Amino acid sequence: MIAALRDPKPSSRAALALAALAVFAVPLAATGAPTDPAPCADAEEAAFLVLINDYRRENGIEPLGLSRTLTLAAEFHSADMATTGFFDHTLGDGTTVEQNIASYGYAGSTYGENIAAGTDTAESAVQTWQASPTHNQNMLRSAYGAIGIGHAQDSGSGYGWYWTTIFGGEFDEPAMICGESGGQAVTLDDVNLRRGPGPQHAIELAVPAGVELPVAGESVAGYIPVEYDGETLWIALDYVAVDGVLQSSPPAVAAPDPLPTFTPTVNLLAVPDPAPAASGDLAGATATATEPLNLRAGPSREAGILTVVAAGSEMLLTGNRESGYFEVQFGNLVAWADAAYLRS
Repeated sequence: MIAALRDPKPSSRAALALAALAVFAVPLAATGAPTDPAPCADAEEAAFLVLINDYRRENGIEPLGLSRTLTLAAEFHSADMATTGFFDHTLGDGTTVEQNIASYGYAGSTYGENIAAGTDTAESAVQTWQASPTHNQNMLRSAYGAIGIGHAQDSGSGYGWYWTTIFGGEFDEPAMICGESGGQAVTLDDVNLRRGPGPQHAIELAVPAGVELPVAGESVAGYIPVEYDGETLWIALDYVAVDGVLQSSPPAVAAPDPLPTFTPTVNLLAVPDPAPAASGDLAGATATATEPLNLRAGPSREAGILTVVAAGSEMLLTGNRESGYFEVQFGNLVAWADAAYLRS
C-alpha cells in the first residue's frame, strides 16, 4: 500500500492528485522533538539512498544528500505507523509532516513525502513508488536536494513493514550510516571545501594538502562530508584518503573538484621554470589538459579560478610563462594553467 503526500495545510485533509511542495514565508513552528529514533541509517535505508540516487542520475537529475534531520523525522513516522497501524501522512496523534520535520530541526520550507506499507526491502519500496505516477514524480523532483529515509516493522500491525521518505529542498546536515566509525580524511592536494556535495555548491574555503578532517557521514555523488571549524562541509573523494585508504569518485561525477589529481602526468611542458620572465618560444603552440584543470587569473594557486576545463581540452599557449604556469587562450578567455597538467 502506498500514499501520496497530503495537502500540508492543517485545514485540508483531501489527498492531492500530485505530491505537494509546500512553501512558507515564515519558519515552521516546532512542536518539541519526540523521542529520537535510530540516529543513523541502517543497511536497507542506505541501499535505498543508492537506488534512488542512481535512478535520479539515470534521469539527468542531481542526487540527494541524506539529511540527519529528515531521516530522524522519517524514522519516527515509520515507527509511528508500525506501532499504531495508522497509515497516513499525518501521525497518529495528528502531527503533520511539516510539524514532524520541524520538531527534528529541519528548517527548509520545501518538502514532500512518500509512504508505503507492506514492502520490506529498499528495492521493493523503490519499485512500488516507481509504479505510481505521483510517488515517482516526488522521487524525480529536481527541486529536492535532501532526503530522509526511515523504515520500521511490527509483525502485529496490518502491513508488517512501513517506509517513509521525506524530501527537502535544502540539504542541511549529513546523516551517518549505522556501523560507520567516521574516520579521518587527509587531503592529498590543495582542494575546495564546499557547502554541499557537488561542484554546483558554493566554495567555503580551500585547504592545503596534508590537512586532517573528521569524516561526518557517508559520501554523496563523489563528495564526502567533513567537519571543519565546527561546520560540516564537503570535499571531493578524489582528493582525500580516509583512514589511509585512497578514495575515488563514481562514474556519474563529471570531474574531480576542482584541482588536478596529486599524481600529474609527466610531459615535456612540465619542466622547472628557469625564471619568472616570459618566453615566447612556445607562442601559438597547442597544449592539452591531462586532467580536469583550473584556469586561473594569475600564475599561482592563490589566484582566482576563472573556469575549469575538462581533461582533453585544447588551448593555445601565448608564450608567457611564470612560476610553473603557462598563460593560455581557451576560446576567448586568457588565463593561467599549471604546466604540470599540460602536454604538447
